[in-house]
Amino acid sequence: VRSAHPLQMSNIREGDVLIVSTSIGRHGAAIAASRFNLSVEGLESDCAALWPAIEPLLSFEGLRCMRDCTRGGLGTVLCEWAESTGMHISLNETPIPVDDRVRSLCDVLGFDPLYMACEGCIALAVAGSAAAPILETLRTSPYCKDAAIIGSVFSGEPKGMVSMKTSIGGERLVDMPFGELLPRIC
Repeated sequence: VRSAHPLQMSNIREGDVLIVSTSIGRHGAAIAASRFNLSVEGLESDCAALWPAIEPLLSFEGLRCMRDCTRGGLGTVLCEWAESTGMHISLNETPIPVDDRVRSLCDVLGFDPLYMACEGCIALAVAGSAAAPILETLRTSPYCKDAAIIGSVFSGEPKGMVSMKTSIGGERLVDMPFGELLPRIC
């Protein structure tokens, strides 16, 4: 697929807005439930063909970068973007969509949903002026009804790192995971 504006990490700029296309961690949680013989009613992988959701976004000039969150989840993608660009990524925990079944499974197993594999989830960096129309367009896809703005990009400190304002008012660093949460899935 050719785009008039190649999508890559080097396009990310201060003031860009971060969007996630759907709730995070469903694939990793479904695999973990199966591997640990846990029954979580209604928990399903988020595996999905993403092209129908992505194709309409290519016409937006403000689309800077996007990536699937398969290996290492959303947290790993954002850490790679921060390290690669030297920018500070600031997240807000509250709007990050996490299904209650994923959250409860992660609580039981001691996992962080930010690092759980996603097979039908896209992280996007977009110009602030393009955030609302891109979000609206994403939400027209049946796979992206939970799409949300989750943070923004700054040139300030801590450079090359991701921080997150927690739901209880604190702030924590989101670091690259070490080791593997689960043995290789695919």
